Amino acid sequence: MAVKRRGGRRFSHCKWPLGQLIVLVQRECGHAGIRCCLSQAASPARLLSFLVMVASDEQRPVLAIAPIAREGIARALSLHFAEDNIDTDELERRLARVYAATTIAELDAIVADLPATAAEAAALAPRPPAERISAWFSGQEQRITAEVPRRLEVRGRLGYVELDLTRATFAPGLTEIDVRAFMGYVEIRLPAGVRIENRGRALFGFFALKGRGAADDAAAVVRITGRATFGFAELFVRRDQQALPRPADE
Repeated sequence: MAVKRRGGRRFSHCKWPLGQLIVLVQRECGHAGIRCCLSQAASPARLLSFLVMVASDEQRPVLAIAPIAREGIARALSLHFAEDNIDTDELERRLARVYAATTIAELDAIVADLPATAAEAAALAPRPPAERISAWFSGQEQRITAEVPRRLEVRGRLGYVELDLTRATFAPGLTEIDVRAFMGYVEIRLPAGVRIENRGRALFGFFALKGRGAADDAAAVVRITGRATFGFAELFVRRDQQALPRPADE
């Protein structure tokens, strides 16, 4: 796609600068259409292609409906049906309106009167502050026996952290543990009764989960993220490793 530099970024078959295209889409698409467009755009090039497709060389008050916008509204209706916000008959009526709509304003109106789905509410909810366990040029050995915070950060930089969570409790839903090991070592021991998602990565290091957590239908999910850079991060499930010995004063 050819781009001309004069007067801002422009496209060879569209006389509008990029900034004007975005303003037009925000004004005409409505919230549902623009959210769908942004969430489905796999790359900036795909998003820009959408903007050029819906905007002509002549200014017009109505934008064409892209197939991706219809699919997004149809998917939103399916979520509302799954959460009992609408019944089967209402779902069919609204889906018929989705494919009969001729403007984005009509498409946006189909879901305007519906409450936010659980997924939308979770995305808009403020994230709780993270608690941190860190070791700089030192070592940390800790055990948590109470409820684990929803967000926990573990940092081992030129040091080591050993964290025992085998006797901790996890609230239903998602608990995130972000691990960063830079020229250091982090070891976390987890109970077997939670589902574990390991999304950690390594750069000139090692990041591994040893053992398996609970089945996919477990109420509590522990998501491990982060990176081991020139260091090591190891996650053990309780059935594979014994818990750290209790201190003498317990």
